[in-house]
Amino acid sequence: MLLRNLSQIKNGASEIQISLKSSKKKYKKNEPIALEVEVSEKAYIYLILVQNDGEIVLLFPNEDSPDNLVSANTPIAIPEKNSGYVFSAGEPFGMDVLKVIASKRKIDLFTTEKIPGTPFSQIKESGEMVTKGIRRISTEMKPSDWNSAEIEVLTYE
Repeated sequence: MLLRNLSQIKNGASEIQISLKSSKKKYKKNEPIALEVEVSEKAYIYLILVQNDGEIVLLFPNEDSPDNLVSANTPIAIPEKNSGYVFSAGEPFGMDVLKVIASKRKIDLFTTEKIPGTPFSQIKESGEMVTKGIRRISTEMKPSDWNSAEIEVLTYE
């Protein structure tokens, strides 16, 4: 239900175009996951992982990469090569959704709590509240000032 609700949040009127790519569609346990994000305009980006068990993690910005303002038409790797952290496939295994939100201004949508031993934060709100938070963007910002994109990846043992 959460994944379907998040997938329905789209903005067809945005000036910001987003490309979100994964190096692969399927990742075996402990295999590093490499992502690339590119936006058509200078924007703040927020990368969210929605795990198949309903847990929601803010992957970017994070403690090791706090600057989420990215340049136009300049692909960025997440994680960056010299960031000091990696994403790797792990439990719970199954289909996960990665959603990136790009905005012309900084937004504060979620309450997060640092995940010990990682640079990432868990989003404390329920999936329903996350969906409402993202929908709130569409009422508080001009459609031309934000956009989102998502991909699915499968992790397995």
